[in-house]
Amino acid sequence: NDYAGNMSLMQAIYIQQDFIEELLQIFRCGIDKGQLKKDHNYYFNRSIRNELMGHPIRKIEGALISTTLLAYNGPEGCINYSRYHVDNAFSFEMISHNIIGIIERHTEFIRAYFAKIIAQIKKLMKPFIKRLQQFEAAIDTLEFSKLLDFTFKYFESMERQDHIYDKSSLIEVYAKRDEHLRYQNLIEHFYNDLKESIKGRLENIDEIFNPKESKFEKTDFEIPEIIISIFDDLTLDEEDIEEVNTTKLTTTNTNRNYNYELGKLASNPHLFEMMCSILRKQFSKNTVIIEEIDHMTQNQFNKVEYFSAYRLLRKEVEKSEFSNC
Repeated sequence: NDYAGNMSLMQAIYIQQDFIEELLQIFRCGIDKGQLKKDHNYYFNRSIRNELMGHPIRKIEGALISTTLLAYNGPEGCINYSRYHVDNAFSFEMISHNIIGIIERHTEFIRAYFAKIIAQIKKLMKPFIKRLQQFEAAIDTLEFSKLLDFTFKYFESMERQDHIYDKSSLIEVYAKRDEHLRYQNLIEHFYNDLKESIKGRLENIDEIFNPKESKFEKTDFEIPEIIISIFDDLTLDEEDIEEVNTTKLTTTNTNRNYNYELGKLASNPHLFEMMCSILRKQFSKNTVIIEEIDHMTQNQFNKVEYFSAYRLLRKEVEKSEFSNC
């Protein structure tokens, strides 16, 4: 008999029972510990654990009720222990509990109460789902300030999707939306991201409560080659040089994309001049891209202006890449 393993099993069952009890309380399922004790699958296994580990010497108001000791003999595949109980005049008893039976009881307990918890979560989620669906339908007609209030109440993760998706920045950009395409573009981008976020949230909820059988399909794909150009008259420190040198350098434009350069413009100010130079050279005839690079250059320390221009720059670069496919 694996005594350490058996004791670990009983302790794991005990912890999982407590976890289920906590979940039942958290989701207000209306089932307390008193009701759980009436469930044979809960109480029988818990009694075994308590006799062996919780209260091997059990007393009530100082009076001895029972004492137990692990047994080193007994049927295989069982948890075996000797018990001396007041109900049996403290005579020796060999107690054996089949391990498979213990696991089956616990499995049934888990299944039954998880089903109750999931049913309650579905009930609690219905008003939230309805609110999301109503919000999704009203996005394009809501006043922008109300839209932001709802967004940052229910979609805090939106703020992490872009450098200027915080409330104050969006309000500032929205006020300028008629001044230049870069501001209108960012607001449109925000609306699209928000719609996608709501759609994804609703799909995730549906998948949780109505899981579909997944079908793995093997897909062949190629990892895109990162390509950048080298130019003269650019001053970089050693760290920047090392970062650039770790990337495969080539002047070939086959399957060319500018994800590397665009990514560095958003995340690495030390490479700003180099990335801008690459884009200026490659898109010298695109007036929108050149204008946005100039605007970013003039506003490197103004988050709203810099990233409004960056968002339009990225859109134009990607559009140019697609048109050249």
